[in-house]
Amino acid sequence: MAEIVFETRSARITLPLAELSTPDAATLLDAVRHVGLPLGQSCRGEGVCRSCAVEILAGIDGLTAPSPLERRFGFGFVDDRRLACQIQLTAADAALRVVIGHPAWGRLTATQGEPPGPVADVSVDPLSRGQRQ
Repeated sequence: MAEIVFETRSARITLPLAELSTPDAATLLDAVRHVGLPLGQSCRGEGVCRSCAVEILAGIDGLTAPSPLERRFGFGFVDDRRLACQIQLTAADAALRVVIGHPAWGRLTATQGEPPGPVADVSVDPLSRGQRQ
């Protein structure tokens, strides 16, 4: 099943793409909004403010190629750092599993290792309308 995993300091939130209202037309920004995590988006998903940049921690090969806008911005938006509003998600790829993080979510960097204490794995309930369990 295609899914997005959001890494935060206190939880790994897993969102199956099938739970998005239009999974074949969704962006990664839509997925972030669905689970209710904070992420800048002052340009409303047009890609010009660059505030929705996220770190792709795993699964970058399963994502769409960087958009012309991301390539135009150059360094920092084509490797493991991408604009969430520019990444189109395709639920048809059942093997897709992408792990993302953002400093606003309190995720520790990979060089710092795992956070102290237990980390909860949380799945999103489609009936909860984006609220974490």
